[in-house]
Amino acid sequence: MTLSHPSLKCVLEYLEANQRIRLSARCPSIRQLEKQIPIHLNYLSISESSVTINEISYSICKPEGSITVENGRPVLDKNVEVEEIGFSKSDASWTTRRLPEKLKFDVAMDKLASVLLEPPAFCHSDIKETVRNWIKNEQEIGTVWKFRCVNLEIIPEIKREFNGKAIRMADKKFFRHWGCVSIPINSTSTFIIYAVRERSLYFVKMLVVEN
Repeated sequence: MTLSHPSLKCVLEYLEANQRIRLSARCPSIRQLEKQIPIHLNYLSISESSVTINEISYSICKPEGSITVENGRPVLDKNVEVEEIGFSKSDASWTTRRLPEKLKFDVAMDKLASVLLEPPAFCHSDIKETVRNWIKNEQEIGTVWKFRCVNLEIIPEIKREFNGKAIRMADKKFFRHWGCVSIPINSTSTFIIYAVRERSLYFVKMLVVEN
């Protein structure tokens, strides 16, 4: 049986989070859609070496000798190379999987968090359509959406296409090179879009603010 687009969105939204992550990893055709839908979590924890979602922990396996003691406290060498990732459940069961290549610990942790929690990069047509819908439907004040974007030229493109206005932005992560654009929605609200940089990744941030 083939699900319609609205039905698939409903199923994905209420599918248990870990099952949804595995399904998205194995079915690239639904990955773009899956990342646009809210995910419901019972529990989320992010530590120095693991991410726990509901009852499953995803951990970077620390090699022997990677932890030393300094001033009576354990210190992890983040430059150490790791080869495995571990999966544990609340019932204490544990399995491991070998990584395709050796990675430095901090790089492996970034990749793990990225796979589990970060959205994919969206194409320009998808972004423009979202902007158009937000403005047309007068999106609620306080709405915020941040997503990865490879080509940040989308910012000036939206400024031209939607007759936007360049404004200043106080966000500390604001990537000034591409500017910040505001577009009036109605007499009480304004749409704002700009780029932010976090570590080596670039994101586009969209929000609706009160005039």
